[in-house]
Amino acid sequence: MTFGEKLRALRYKKKFSKTKLAQELGISRQIWAVYESDTTMPSTSLFITIADYFNVSADYLLGREQFMNTPCNKNGNNHCIFLPEELSEAERLLIRDLVETVCKHSTSTDEC
Repeated sequence: MTFGEKLRALRYKKKFSKTKLAQELGISRQIWAVYESDTTMPSTSLFITIADYFNVSADYLLGREQFMNTPCNKNGNNHCIFLPEELSEAERLLIRDLVETVCKHSTSTDEC
């Protein structure tokens, strides 16, 4: 999956239009569109802003890791979920959402 395809999948997950997401990030819709189309890459500072906004690692966006960092902020730690490569991006996001939900609703005092 390319960088632009990952951005598109993350935007769809939030159910945002390109315009809405661009407003959230303080950029134009046209700029966001060229990132999704893999025409160009954002500046380093905007790249980091995008990773932080979607709560994913820069390595994930660049395709350098096979997992997504999944936050469970009970103790301020991030946990990693190792997922098979053959899963689609939608399946990966669904698993991440499930883990986040379980962590948020966990009554255990231990780390999620």
